[in-house]
Amino acid sequence: MSSFRPFDSGVPRDPDRAAARICGAGPDGRAAAGPGGATIERAPSVRVAAARRAGRPGTRLRGLVRWLAGIGLALLAGGAPAVAAQMPPTRVFIIHGYGASPSDHWFSWLAQALERRGAAVTILDLPRPDAPTPETWQRALREQIAEPDARTWFVAHSLGGIALLRYLTQAADIRRIGGFVLVSGFNAPLPALPQLDAFVVPDLDTPRLVRMAAQRIVVAAEDDAIVPYASSRHLAEALDARFVSVARGGHFLRSDGYTQFPLLLGLIERMPGFMR
Repeated sequence: MSSFRPFDSGVPRDPDRAAARICGAGPDGRAAAGPGGATIERAPSVRVAAARRAGRPGTRLRGLVRWLAGIGLALLAGGAPAVAAQMPPTRVFIIHGYGASPSDHWFSWLAQALERRGAAVTILDLPRPDAPTPETWQRALREQIAEPDARTWFVAHSLGGIALLRYLTQAADIRRIGGFVLVSGFNAPLPALPQLDAFVVPDLDTPRLVRMAAQRIVVAAEDDAIVPYASSRHLAEALDARFVSVARGGHFLRSDGYTQFPLLLGLIERMPGFMR
């Protein structure tokens, strides 16, 4: 059965108040951070037996017993043997869209909010955003994204969304990622921007994307004048993704009032598996 779940928020244009209504966050967009990772310290070493007695009958067994007893005492005292290395951090890559840069709109705000929660965040810097080509953007994605895995998450805006999907389907070595959120995502020609038609992927391998990313969200505004609302909805259906609908949000640009995006932050934090 499809997991496609339309979500109509009825959000006012003020993104801070919208997030407070939908995500349970305050107007400042702050949410309680999860617990930090504990540091594992090495337990005190325990000497088993003197080397000169190692060959005597029963010495090895008695030494093993004393060694195990020492480990037990160390654990009771609050220590722990140094075992596996700490788990690598959650990585988030933010991908801007047409005519934008890493410092535009809500990108830096979101990066700082996620970093405060312990994620390692990179905002990609894609070449010639005012005159992009699929080839140059794909090359930049390959160069700036290192070995995505199950602890890697993506947030892409507008044209950055279809560029991300093309990258994921073309990379033969990517088996699993944590998930992605596409803001004003599309995979169809845009009447307002015909110069971007080359980015559209008619034969997009959506089954592979569904297998690759367990968590998939598409966010769209009903009054988006750049990406038709129906285009974002169709993309969500093709990806079997959760569809989050905002009544008034435009294209989620600075000019639409989006220098912060608490709604998006709340959606990311609540994605199963994020920061775990």
